[in-house]
Amino acid sequence: MNTIYKTRQLTEGAIMAVITAVVALLGTFIPLINTLTVMVITAPIIFVIVRNNISTGVLSSIVAAFLVGVIAGPIASLFFYIQFMFLAIVYGYLFTKKSSVATFLTAGTVVSVTATILVFLLVMVTGQISFEEQKAVFNEAMERTIIQYEESGVFDDLESQGYSKEDIRVMLDEMIKFVINIIPTIIVIASALTAILNFIFARLLLRKFDHKVPNFPKFTEWRLPWNFIWGFIAAWAILLFGDVISSPVILIIGQNVLIAYGAAFFIMGLSTMAYVFKNAEISPIARVAFVFLIFFLFQSIVIITAFIGLLDLLLDTRKKIAERKEGKK
Repeated sequence: MNTIYKTRQLTEGAIMAVITAVVALLGTFIPLINTLTVMVITAPIIFVIVRNNISTGVLSSIVAAFLVGVIAGPIASLFFYIQFMFLAIVYGYLFTKKSSVATFLTAGTVVSVTATILVFLLVMVTGQISFEEQKAVFNEAMERTIIQYEESGVFDDLESQGYSKEDIRVMLDEMIKFVINIIPTIIVIASALTAILNFIFARLLLRKFDHKVPNFPKFTEWRLPWNFIWGFIAAWAILLFGDVISSPVILIIGQNVLIAYGAAFFIMGLSTMAYVFKNAEISPIARVAFVFLIFFLFQSIVIITAFIGLLDLLLDTRKKIAERKEGKK
């Protein structure tokens, strides 16, 4: 019986290793489906760990990395393992321990962010990326944009509004600098999204095979802990301190933390509004008017939504709506 069990372990591990490698290679060589492969790539290894044990999952992940290396090369194999297999092993372990959703997403984000930073450092060390080349690419893109503006007649309109070619160049340059400055925030948000999507897909797969998985809260029930606000206050303090001492590094740190908080508040704002639309007494006309506002005042709506998320954190508005609804009953 023990021999049969071990044979099943090895068979499942080998099959899932092949599936993982195929998914990784499809994402590598077919960029159009890369986003999809990133969502599902950890699921086979997680499945092996939950169905068998963590050692079988680790062995399966190593085989998958070896297969990727045979086709795409050793560097691609190393990057693949760091970026995704560590996350798969951590998630597999957490599923066996029946951890909470909050633990999954916190651990997943930390692992994913750490892996992304490590891959980025390895890319720099191995010379896969040259900052001079990247700078030249940015400059070339800026020049192409200016030429397109000239050919399309946009400059004529801008000149009538008081903008010169040099003004446009400066604005584009500032935009590029801003994007470069918020790369840490982009990494964190992208890593958190990767962790969430991989958790959701792995959870769905395990449920199909009747494994117990943690309950995922409805979107209207997503909430942040109250003490989350202290990081937001600290970010403002860092930003103000950097401005007082004129430190670009501190200013960039504060800016990144604030943008990350803004993204979190925006999601919580959407969750709050979804809850309100579901539970509060809002007329159909008001709902339609809100949809039109989203289209015509998108930028303002984003800011308002983030502000709603902040207010919900401070005032717990959803709890008050629920209490009022219970009172009416």
